[in-house]
Amino acid sequence: MESPRFLFSAGKWEKGLVAINGIAKKNGITEEFTENDIKIGEGKVKQGYSVILRDLDTLRKILVITTTWFIANYGYYIMAFYVKYIHGSIY
Repeated sequence: MESPRFLFSAGKWEKGLVAINGIAKKNGITEEFTENDIKIGEGKVKQGYSVILRDLDTLRKILVITTTWFIANYGYYIMAFYVKYIHGSIY
């Protein structure tokens, strides 16, 4: 089953309304939704990467995750290529 959002954006309003009313019924909502109740694309604000870079907390998290990823991958790279120089049995 496709998501109601996809169905509405693809122009399949009948199937989208059936899907959203089925979800509403499972969640205990008894009223039926119509085309007038559904608002697609209204209030959307297009934002890019500049929003991420303006928030210092998010920028700090990205920096920590990137640094951790780099250290872990570089450590694996070193171990994979230099394990043959470790003395002793591999078993």
